[in-house]
Amino acid sequence: MKKKSFLVLTQPGGMSRLFMKGIAESARHLGMNTLYEYCPTDNDIELKKHWSKKVIKRCQKRNVGAVICYGFNILSYLPIFNDSKGVSLFEQLDIPCFLLWGEHPHWHNYPYSLRDEIQPILGSSNNYHFFKDDHSTYDIKRVLKWENCHTLQMSENINDFAQAANEKIKVEYDSVFICGSYPKLSDKSILLANEKNPNIQEFLCDISKSVKKQLLDLFNNNKILVSIEFIDKLIAEKMTDYTASVTQCIQNLENNYKRIIFAIYANKKAYFDLLRIFWDFTSWQRVFYIKYLSNHFNIAVMGSDWSSLGVKGNSEWVTNQGEVYRKGKVCVNINQGWDIEGFTFKPFQIIASGVPLLHNRVQGVSDIFEEDKEIMFFDSPTDILNKMQLLISDEKKCNNMARNALAKFQQEHLWENRIEKMFKLANLNINEFI
Repeated sequence: MKKKSFLVLTQPGGMSRLFMKGIAESARHLGMNTLYEYCPTDNDIELKKHWSKKVIKRCQKRNVGAVICYGFNILSYLPIFNDSKGVSLFEQLDIPCFLLWGEHPHWHNYPYSLRDEIQPILGSSNNYHFFKDDHSTYDIKRVLKWENCHTLQMSENINDFAQAANEKIKVEYDSVFICGSYPKLSDKSILLANEKNPNIQEFLCDISKSVKKQLLDLFNNNKILVSIEFIDKLIAEKMTDYTASVTQCIQNLENNYKRIIFAIYANKKAYFDLLRIFWDFTSWQRVFYIKYLSNHFNIAVMGSDWSSLGVKGNSEWVTNQGEVYRKGKVCVNINQGWDIEGFTFKPFQIIASGVPLLHNRVQGVSDIFEEDKEIMFFDSPTDILNKMQLLISDEKKCNNMARNALAKFQQEHLWENRIEKMFKLANLNINEFI
């Protein structure tokens, strides 16, 4: 029987190309017959049609048995990934397609993907979707009703960071951040960050007022009948633990507000707009904590200019992440506002670089790395201050924590582990590709 090929699609220029390259290398390391294909980024439709024909021929010639691509990239390719009947390119060829979503699928940024004619393409039984946390998986299953949705933790190409982990690189800072985005922080947030013991609860109360107004506008614009009581209860659920997912907050109210919640779930765009509104409760964290730490420690941000907040660093694009992380005694990572559950790729980059990781507490990661032994979590400004001080003053603990986390990464969280699990969840025999 002819061996099947595993096709890895990637987009040149995007950050996703780095971990897609890692997936290809890991598949080859497993002994899989692996192909690598760049997708066109040009908007020229004729060019994209030509590319589609080329890929079809390659799939047929090389006996491609499965395809993998980064989920957000495929949203750019949708016009060329389907025919006039709404059948995807790989469904036409009867080839299973793995879509990897490295972040919470924030559809309000991609309204095209919510159109009725697009849903059969993305929700095809031929596609297998992998999300990094249970609530993202639940959202897609319940709201978009896609068939094959699974929770799968992310990873990173450990080989890209192995050299930095083994090199002696001069430590220049207490902590280094790599951020490609420029900082945005309100005047009130800056004042709060300049306090030694900031009152976060008071800050969240202000956010809740803005969220309530946005929710009222959202429901009115979409003609969804809700009570003020429901809105207040939903906000109260979030205020109880502002890091909890909105999905969980809604589930907690479902028994008492079934009609309202059913109406929200029935309106795809409104539901994902609701999620976006609630991200206001967490979207401030990354910039706030970096600014807050810079008042107490030697902090640097690489990859964008943060001088407007008085934070030192270098705005040049970072290509050698491992070496940059190694310039800090400790690396702090704070998920973006929409990524309040699970790990993105960045924590794995830090761990692969051999640097101890201090992370904002997120749900769904307690079974990945052991707290205090392999990584450390913080819950508040006072907490991060104390834990940073503890780590930078205890070199032995730092080294042990970094070493333990790296060992766990190598044993359980490589892309090889993820690939094997993807094939198992999709009921595909990986041995047919080896």
